[in-house]
Parts: sequence; structure tokens; C-alpha cells
Amino acid sequence: MTPTALYSMVSFYFLVSFFFASVVFVYVSPNRWHILLTIFLGLVTAFIEVQSYEVSFSVLLLLAFGFFLGFTKPATPFRTASLFAIWLPLMTFFHLAMTGSKSSFVSAGVGSFVAFIPAVGGSYLGALIRKHSADTTLNRDALI
Repeated sequence: MTPTALYSMVSFYFLVSFFFASVVFVYVSPNRWHILLTIFLGLVTAFIEVQSYEVSFSVLLLLAFGFFLGFTKPATPFRTASLFAIWLPLMTFFHLAMTGSKSSFVSAGVGSFVAFIPAVGGSYLGALIRKHSADTTLNRDALI
């Protein structure tokens, strides 16, 4: 089995295991759903990023998921974005360690910290939209 196939198998089954553990944890403690959703979306985005060769889809996922996570929890957009985006560098370093790619350590490993930019931007945009939409007194039914 190639190192890339082994990485894919291990990371996929880790995602599946984390999902089922999250289901149990949300059942026991329903107030923690946002933290588990943030971690799970970060893991899924990181899994997709490492598996694909195109960076634009990952940037879209970071921006969109960051927006919706910031919209659902506008009080802590930076903490949400950090918890969401940290998984991309961690998964990239794990991938580099499993495949033995020392040549792309700087470009892929350290470069993956750029993922914080769209995640933080999306999270703050979602929090800003949420705060602005809560402050408006417009009749939303008249706009539809």
C-alpha cells in the first residue's frame, strides 16, 4: 500500500470515527454542538484540501464555512475561525509526515497557515452580517 493511500484511509476513518463520537457527545451535551461542528467542518475541509490539487475550492470552503460559523456564533468570530482553520495545517503536516515529503515542507506545510485568512475573513463577515441583521428594524416580509 502506498503512503498516500494509507494516509487517505487513516484520515477518512478518523473522520468517520470523529463523526460518530460527535453524535454521542452531542446527545450527552447538546450545548457543545457548535464546537463539534466547527471541528468537523475544519477536518472535512482539511481532508478535501490535502486530497485535491486545486486550492480554490478549499478557499471557498474556508470562506463559506467560516461565514456560516461566524453567523451562528457572532460573539467569538476569531476563536471560531481559529478552531476551524487550525486543522488544515495540522492535516497537511500529518500528510507530509506519512508520505515522507520533505521537499514540500515549506511550501505546503508552512504555506497552509494561509488558510487562516479566508477563515477569519468569512467568520468576521458572518458575525458582522448577523449583528447588522439583528439591529435592523426593516420588515423582512416586505422585501420578499
